[in-house]
Amino acid sequence: VWYEWKWSEAEQHFRRALEINPSYAPAHHDYAWLLVALGRTEEGLTSLQRAIALDPLSARINIDSGWLLLQAHRFEEAIRQARRALDLEPGLAEAQACIKRAQLAQKNALGNADKSKMLDELERAFESHSLMLPLLETEPAYTSLHGNPRFEALARKIGLR
Repeated sequence: VWYEWKWSEAEQHFRRALEINPSYAPAHHDYAWLLVALGRTEEGLTSLQRAIALDPLSARINIDSGWLLLQAHRFEEAIRQARRALDLEPGLAEAQACIKRAQLAQKNALGNADKSKMLDELERAFESHSLMLPLLETEPAYTSLHGNPRFEALARKIGLR
């Protein structure tokens, strides 16, 4: 249902899965992504912390914590979490990418992009039903687009508003 952008149905499925097995780290992990996409960032981070507590040696869960911290604009924490993932899996390209993205966001390097081109890319991502588009509203690269009518229309089409 994540892939179909059926948010309330997805949440129902996650809640049921966690009722059945509250110790299943991947369910907490995946639920965290949904919560962040829905703008419930702190709840998402709490769910991801639970996943880490259940499976602290999972490089996947640790790096995704870094990415979600980046979405929450908590850049220093994102860098620390990505480094923790690198400790677990040296050379992990995703962790290195997370560190670079967080460093760029800290410097506001992404804020200087051409807004029209960014919106064109987002609209193409919508047409191809991109899996990352649900994180549209929390992605630091798109913060400068908030309030733009094209951006707002896209958020409504995805069902985030």
